[in-house]
Amino acid sequence: MTDITTTVTASETWLPRDRHAQYLKSLEHRGEAVSLKRGASLFVQGQTDRQFYVVLDGKLYVSMISEDGHEAMLDIMGRGSLIGEAASFLELPRYTNAHAAEDSRLIRFDSKQAQALMSDPQFASALLYLMHVKQRQLVARLRQSVFESPEQRVVNFLKRFFKTHFDPDHPSTPIIVDLTHEQIGTLTDLSRVTVTRVLNKLKRDARIEVDGRKIILRADNKIGA
Repeated sequence: MTDITTTVTASETWLPRDRHAQYLKSLEHRGEAVSLKRGASLFVQGQTDRQFYVVLDGKLYVSMISEDGHEAMLDIMGRGSLIGEAASFLELPRYTNAHAAEDSRLIRFDSKQAQALMSDPQFASALLYLMHVKQRQLVARLRQSVFESPEQRVVNFLKRFFKTHFDPDHPSTPIIVDLTHEQIGTLTDLSRVTVTRVLNKLKRDARIEVDGRKIILRADNKIGA
């Protein structure tokens, strides 16, 4: 049994902590402050505007809804995340919806305003870096859906999740994955039943720990290593 007082419980699939994200978070005075209560919408699929955002606190669900009403979660964006920038710069309808998973604070920028900010090389570098990271993540997800087996998808998802939340200053701290099997399935393009089957196998192989409904990742197991 894991002592929950010594763990980190997390659900964010993107939580950038590099210097680029830190710099964008420092620009609160250059944008407009936005506060969202849990469940509030930031933008909706099909909406056209010039706004993009940097998450200061909290987290947001980003999802896409098909014509028949099926919703697929794409990301859970945490502190430092860049969100909504592609549609804002292109001034095209948004492909996704975003709403607050918990009370959240963001900085709102206008893409026209950002063009003036591009004269700051640090802003331009940070924006381009984070945009390219997001693009690479999307390509990786496409690759996994085409080429990887269900077990590989879940294992690689958990590896990325562990890397996202690992704290090198506290390397022995276990990380609890605060996601349901259904949410993991959506994020890996698998059914809930398949995810449960793969997680049970990983538990039998001692690659993860499971405490009730909690998935526990450690630096010294075969997922975190």
